[in-house]
Amino acid sequence: MILIRTIDYQQTYPLRHAILRPGFPLKSCHFKGDSHPNSIHLGGFEENRMVGILSAIPNPYPENGQRAFQIRGMAVAPSSRKKGVATLLLQHFEELCLQEGKIQLLWLNARIDVQKLYLRNQFTPVGTPFMIEPIGMHQQFFKSLPHEPV
Repeated sequence: MILIRTIDYQQTYPLRHAILRPGFPLKSCHFKGDSHPNSIHLGGFEENRMVGILSAIPNPYPENGQRAFQIRGMAVAPSSRKKGVATLLLQHFEELCLQEGKIQLLWLNARIDVQKLYLRNQFTPVGTPFMIEPIGMHQQFFKSLPHEPV
């Protein structure tokens, strides 16, 4: 069973480093906005071992400047992939957004190799794929949330 809970941003660093920033210095795991008081950091735990992370930072949507959360630094340990951890993290985050009722738009820049995850979770691609050096090709996605809790 996977349990999702709020964590401190520094707790994301081991998975961020191993999966998203291998070969880079550990300081590359700190994202602008990590320590913002409204940022949200979630961990997915399997038998008390953190196997997935999601960070969301208040950041206006680039297309129109609308208030939004940008999902950054989402990762799942290789041994826990294909178990629904990423979807659980996304769903939990969306539930938090709906409870607060303040943000109705989520966006992210996803690596091309994981874009199916976001499509399955009703995110909409925007524009064409683009390169983020030295990480690789990305696709921007957004998702509008209902204005009222479901």
